[in-house]
Amino acid sequence: MPNLLAGAKKITADKDTKVFILPNPSSGRTADYIVVRKGIYKDYDLKTITGEHSVGNRLTESIGQTRRVVLNMCTDYNPRTLAGEIKDYFNANDKAIEVLILKGKRRIFVNRKVAKANNYTQNFLKIWKK
Repeated sequence: MPNLLAGAKKITADKDTKVFILPNPSSGRTADYIVVRKGIYKDYDLKTITGEHSVGNRLTESIGQTRRVVLNMCTDYNPRTLAGEIKDYFNANDKAIEVLILKGKRRIFVNRKVAKANNYTQNFLKIWKK
């Protein structure tokens, strides 16, 4: 539960965003959050990243759970590796829509279209370093 609360606080740094934490029944795989922004509701699965080289595994775990994932980055992570793992996630999961990365107080959105672009890695690195 502490990870869910920490992630929700980072998501709601924007005053126009609301987050609802969903119960997690033991009988099924469900989203962790419903995020409401500008009247649009989206479901997300939270993955808290605390170790190096763990994003790929955590994204793979979310396949079949939701179509959107929040990565709460609680460790330094190689941005080039992160970009590649996100791209691999979209390639492996044709139903995936979006990955939201929480880095400090920043929120970085990557959708399928962005990840498929030819200059995706270079653009991701520029955004990451801001």
